[in-house]
Amino acid sequence: MHRFSVLADFGLLLLLAVALEALREWIGDRLARLATLAVLVVALCSRGMPFLHSPMHEVAALTPDSRAAYDAVAAAWPREGGGALLELPIRGLLPGSEVTPQTLEPDAMLASTLHWWPTPAGHLSYHPPLRAFFMRTVGALPDPHALADLIDATHVRWLLLRPGPSWPAGEGERERMRAGLLASAAGTSREVAPGWTLLRLDRAPQHPAWFAAARGGQRAGFSPLGSALEPIPEEAARATVRIEAGLGSTARPGPLPVSVAVRNDGDRAWAVVPTPATPLTLDGRLPNLVRRDGTVMLRERWWRIRDGAPADAPLAERYLALRRDLDPGEATRPVVDLRVPAEPGEFLLEIGVEQRGGARFTGAGNAFERRRVTVLEAGDGAAPATEASAPPP
Repeated sequence: MHRFSVLADFGLLLLLAVALEALREWIGDRLARLATLAVLVVALCSRGMPFLHSPMHEVAALTPDSRAAYDAVAAAWPREGGGALLELPIRGLLPGSEVTPQTLEPDAMLASTLHWWPTPAGHLSYHPPLRAFFMRTVGALPDPHALADLIDATHVRWLLLRPGPSWPAGEGERERMRAGLLASAAGTSREVAPGWTLLRLDRAPQHPAWFAAARGGQRAGFSPLGSALEPIPEEAARATVRIEAGLGSTARPGPLPVSVAVRNDGDRAWAVVPTPATPLTLDGRLPNLVRRDGTVMLRERWWRIRDGAPADAPLAERYLALRRDLDPGEATRPVVDLRVPAEPGEFLLEIGVEQRGGARFTGAGNAFERRRVTVLEAGDGAAPATEASAPPP
């Protein structure tokens, strides 16, 4: 950190020099020399002296143990066809900080000066439009669908797993990640240094438009994955939505995770990944404001049933995010949290899709999940039965 302060202070002094030169032309040489001397004293006392007493911390990425891993990585890259490299975990533990996980991207960026592999990750205050999608996708690993989406969007070909102490949950978390990734993709795995595992992913990307959109940056009217955000005509808006698992004929109040199968049966791509409202986050956090207009989302609605028939208006309605854009004919199977009503009784649940500010998917050819559910008392000990619907063919 202190090394970077040197660069920042150097830039500050350059700006001060320019200002003093402009001041000299205004007040003359003699007064300008006095001003320069005063600025020099302030700079030395405020920045120079404290810096002399600041410790120079060892960069974790360049320790002898880590250096052996990165040297092996550098040797493998030209021999095995190159490609982008991603280090995992992105948020983990550094030596001396065994309590609070922090971003490890600065270390990975410094290490890249040893092997010069491109990386889809980078800890910056300015986040590209795809950053939020990228972080959510990495967070879902080793799920095979998440791995496929990561490869399609970033063309990452290599994963470098850090040693167990870097992982928030330790060696067990690292081993589960390694085993899951190997089961999710055709590839190879080898130890490049004690505790360091390099995985090569041999799956070919399936969505070239995603990578082109990521490289091109944000375009007005398009999602970060390149799908148009314009309203979909109702005749082209067709979907099949089914609950695959997690919900039976009864449920208790509160959040309920269910697996949902969603298929785009129309002839227009669905924009799902929202556009960040602002790319600048000086505190290092992801933007929490996004533009949902034009995106397709799941819609959850509950009607109370009285005298055997549902009420005219839904008791509750909310929207749930899908995982990624869907081309015509594609399906996705997210796990989403439904919000079961707090009041006990008989209800009709509908899970469908809707484009925000666009198509409502009300035309012929749409098949949404509609199911009667008995909501139990909150303290009821009965276990709801779990039923599975057939996924879209």
